[in-house]
Amino acid sequence: MKFKKPLARQLLFWILLSSSIITLCITCLHFYVDYKNDMSAIDARLQQVKTSYLPTISSALWTEDDEQIQVQINGISNLPEILLVQLKQQNIVKFSQGDNTSHYTQVGTWPILYNFDGHIESLGELTVITDLVPVYERLAEKALLTLITQGTKTFIISFIIFFIVYIFVGRHISNIANSMSEFSLLTLKVNNLKLNRKKNIDDELSYLVNEYNNLQINIQKSFEELTIQKQKAEAVNQLKSEFLANISHEVKTPMNGVFGMTHLLLSTSLNDKQQEYVEVIKSSAVHMIDLLNSILDFSKIEANKLEINVQAFDLPKLINETASLIKPNILKNNLEFEVITDPCLLHLIEGDETRLRQVLINLLNNAAKFTTTGKVTLITEVKENGLEKCKIKFSVLDTGIGIPEDKLDVIFDKFRQADNSTTRNFGGTGLGLSICQNLVDKMGGILKVQSTEKLGSYFYFTLTFTVTNIPLAHVKHNLPSLSGLKVLIVDDYEFNTRVMDELLSSWHMRTTTLNKPKLAIREIQIQDSLNDSYDFIFIDKCMPEIDGYQVYDEIRNANLKNIPKVLLTSTNSQDDDKDKCHQLGIDAFITLPTNHAKIQQVLLDLLYKSKPTVKDKSKITTLHSQHELTILLVEDSLVNQKVCIAILESICSNILIANNGKEGIDLFKKNNIDIILMDCYMPLMDGFEAAIMIRKLESPNIKPIPILAITACNESDRLKCLEVGINEVIEKPYIPDDLLKKIQSYLPKHKQVLFS
Repeated sequence: MKFKKPLARQLLFWILLSSSIITLCITCLHFYVDYKNDMSAIDARLQQVKTSYLPTISSALWTEDDEQIQVQINGISNLPEILLVQLKQQNIVKFSQGDNTSHYTQVGTWPILYNFDGHIESLGELTVITDLVPVYERLAEKALLTLITQGTKTFIISFIIFFIVYIFVGRHISNIANSMSEFSLLTLKVNNLKLNRKKNIDDELSYLVNEYNNLQINIQKSFEELTIQKQKAEAVNQLKSEFLANISHEVKTPMNGVFGMTHLLLSTSLNDKQQEYVEVIKSSAVHMIDLLNSILDFSKIEANKLEINVQAFDLPKLINETASLIKPNILKNNLEFEVITDPCLLHLIEGDETRLRQVLINLLNNAAKFTTTGKVTLITEVKENGLEKCKIKFSVLDTGIGIPEDKLDVIFDKFRQADNSTTRNFGGTGLGLSICQNLVDKMGGILKVQSTEKLGSYFYFTLTFTVTNIPLAHVKHNLPSLSGLKVLIVDDYEFNTRVMDELLSSWHMRTTTLNKPKLAIREIQIQDSLNDSYDFIFIDKCMPEIDGYQVYDEIRNANLKNIPKVLLTSTNSQDDDKDKCHQLGIDAFITLPTNHAKIQQVLLDLLYKSKPTVKDKSKITTLHSQHELTILLVEDSLVNQKVCIAILESICSNILIANNGKEGIDLFKKNNIDIILMDCYMPLMDGFEAAIMIRKLESPNIKPIPILAITACNESDRLKCLEVGINEVIEKPYIPDDLLKKIQSYLPKHKQVLFS
């Protein structure tokens, strides 16, 4: 195995570096000593001039013996490294020998003194200049020689040290490293390492090799045990998945009977006590299904099998539908429910509509559950609005019990709630927020919370969606018919008038808002007198001083030339509000919040003098029944057979029953079937195999018979259904009306069934 920085190279580098530094230091020391010696020799010569020549020159100068002076100066000049000798009197050079041609010199200067009768007389000054170049040249030669000899010696010694270290340590460490690189957890092949020695030596390397060999054996054993444990864990996990799938089917199947029969009971004539009992059964069934779905979702998250299904959807519609779904649960606790939607909210975006709805419903249900007084608020606001991407923040606020600060970090943990009494007092599994957090994370956001105990909680997250230009399916072509129509909005709450004003203005209607209901009749009369009367008037039911019914009574008695259509709105509707509006002649009653499309449709219906029909879901008729409808029901559960038959009897008198897939195929061969309702898991032959057989038996020239799977399925079952030719999957438990609508959508026009 090759290393970027092998140990041998590092050893060689550091040995050479340390040896070179030591050699350099020794050379510098020698250089310094030699330099000091040479400089001392020069100082000795100058001292010799002072002690030997200076007295003679002083005497000759006193006696004016120029010849003797010259002899002495010549003598000084002949000394080694002497460049120049000068004798000055009164700053005038009297004698000079030599020339100063060097850049590196040392100067010696002495006064010439003579003792005459005890008096010191100054006769002049002697200057001697010595040359230092020879000194430096000798030092350079010595330094070069020393570096060469010391360097050669250092390299030789370094390589000897390196060789010894490599032989005794380095090569063995390399072998250990190569052996470790060859050891693989995939093959678990033990490479028994041995030192390349003539005889065994009890030292650190031998101990290291023995321990390494033992370590390989232990790792092999541990990995084999770990592999066995992993296989067991995977088997257990598979059993858990199968168990959850079976639980899903086995629990949802009987729950479908409870759910279906409850809906059918509610469509019959019941007294108040019976109605109350059935409602309790229905709510309990819904609660149990919610708990089961939470556990199944959590199991998907644990197995990392939860998938996000991105598709185009109408976000404002989703918000309104979610609010409508949650509103009864909030209002039954006498709470105020407020929905604030950003007017800049785009209609069509791409994301996982189902998972987003699941998160919002869970957060809103939690808010309603933990709030006893006050209100719950759902806010949707646009943070960024681009051509391709948009960021939208979703917030749920409540004025409930709040969460202690020290519990904020654990509320998103699975099976954890703020305290142990929460489950006893409010119910729940402790999975809801954990699932929400994982879903938001899967969609690319982070679920956060701010809360103050006893004041309320604030849950929020921001998601990025792709903007799509696909035209909205629900936008009617007759929308322009609302353009230019005049509307008056009467509500004492300014926020409500602003929201309604923004909605109606987006349909190009001419809007006027009034927050003082007493001024409404005056405004209506003025516009009527100007022949610019209002086409529609929205009036809030509950207002101080004067309520919506009283405002309508004033309008009815105002003798207007053009009578506007009056729509009464309320965020806290009562059961008899619609009947009361009908009795008084009010054109429509709308419970807020509601779907924008519903408000639009009500306006269009009123515009064309076609009052919206209140549909009685218990009464279903068959239109264009030119031929008898035949439905094949393949279901092994007797309870579910009874539920399905009770639902289908209102639209079909010819219902064929099969207890398994094999019986279903036999009935398919003998009868002309219009549609097949198929359970997926049955004895003898399941729904998947039966669907494959039916598709093989069908003639290629005839349109395939619609097959609807009615089962408690998971995502893998849903995909499998589509693969075997099943048209659509209806998950148990189902609402009877939803089943009938699905059946209707797959029937030819002359056999369609509609609600009346």
